[in-house]
Amino acid sequence: MAAPYTMGAKLKKGKGEQTKSLFEGDILGIDVDMDDASFKATLAHNAVPDSRKLWPNGKVPFMFTEDAHTDEQRTMITRAMEDIAKKTCIKFSPRSGERDFIVFKNDNEGCSSYMGRNGDGQPQVVQLANGCFDAIGVSQHEIMHALGFNHEQTRMDRDDYVEILTDNLSPENVRRNFAKYDGNTQRLPYDYNSIMHYGADYFALEEGSPTIRVKTAGATIGNRAVMSELDVQKINLLYKCADRGTDGTDGTDGTDGEDAEETTPAPRRRKPNRRRPQQRRRRQPDWFTDFRSFFSQLGRDGDSPFGDQPSSSGMMSDGGSRSRSCPSNSPHKMRNDFCQSDDDCLDAGLGKKCCPNCVGTTCNSFCT
Repeated sequence: MAAPYTMGAKLKKGKGEQTKSLFEGDILGIDVDMDDASFKATLAHNAVPDSRKLWPNGKVPFMFTEDAHTDEQRTMITRAMEDIAKKTCIKFSPRSGERDFIVFKNDNEGCSSYMGRNGDGQPQVVQLANGCFDAIGVSQHEIMHALGFNHEQTRMDRDDYVEILTDNLSPENVRRNFAKYDGNTQRLPYDYNSIMHYGADYFALEEGSPTIRVKTAGATIGNRAVMSELDVQKINLLYKCADRGTDGTDGTDGTDGEDAEETTPAPRRRKPNRRRPQQRRRRQPDWFTDFRSFFSQLGRDGDSPFGDQPSSSGMMSDGGSRSRSCPSNSPHKMRNDFCQSDDDCLDAGLGKKCCPNCVGTTCNSFCT
C-alpha cells in the first residue's frame, strides 16, 4: 500500500523529475549508459515520433494500480486527464481489455514516463510517486511524455532562448539531461511557459545554483501548474485534431468511468430571431375582390339580397340628411350603411354617389 500522502513525504518541487538513473531525469526505456552512437540513434528515434508511437485516434486507455495512490492523488491525476481532454481531442477511458494502455503506479521512485506509445502490448507505466502532486501540471508533464512529447529545452533552437550553465553541471548530466536533438517542433515558437520545460536549477551540482538562464527579460521556466496554450496547440497539431473535426471544445471532459467527474454539456442557446416578424395578410373574401360575384350576390334591379329593408326610422335626421348610424334592430346592415338608393350617399352630404346597383352597401367602401 502506498505511503500516506503528507507534506513530509513530498519532495522539493521538481526533484521528482530528476532521477539520476533515468534519461533526462524522468524518461523510461532509454539506457543512459549506452555508447554515444547508440545513444544518438535512440534520441533521433524518440525525437520525431512516427504514427506507431502515437495513440490511435487519440484514445488512451488507463488504469490505476490498486492501492497505489490515495483518493486525493487519484483525483489530481483524473483532473490532469480531464484538462487535457477538454482542450484537445485526446480521450481517456478506463481500460477494458485494450492491448496498449497506461498504468499509473506509485513505487516511490519519482515522476517518470515512457516517450510515446510503446505498442508492445505491455502495461505502459506512468510513475507518479508521493512527490509528484504539487499541481496537476506534474501529472500532465508525464502524460505528455506518454503522448509523445520531449522536454522543451531539447529543441535545436534552444540556444537562442536559454543558456545552459555547464559550470554548475557535471559532464555526465550535460550528456544525459541537456542534449539537443532535431525534434518535431511543429513550427511552434519556443515556449518558456511549457510544462515540458526544465526549471532553472534542475540537476545543479550545488542545490539552488542555476543551470539554465533565460535570454528574454522577465521570462520564467519550470511551470508545473497546468499546460500552457502552446502545449495545447502541440497536442492538437501532433494528433491532427482539426482533421477529425474536434479540438476539445465539445464541452465534454474526455474521460469515462468512475474516476472521472460526470459532466453535462451546457445547453446550446438559440440565437434570437432579429428579423422583423412578418404580418400575416388577412385573406379577403371572394366577394370583396370579385365585383361580378359581389354584384350577383347583391341582386339586380334594386333587389337587395338582405331581404326587406327596415323603415328609415333612425336612418334620417330631421333635416332630411342621413344619419351615420344604423338602427340597432338591423342585424343585416353595417353601421355606416347608407345605400338604400343610388343617391343615398350624395343625399347624406358625403359628396359621393352609390355605385350602380349597389343598394345595401356602404358609402365608405363602394361609392365613387
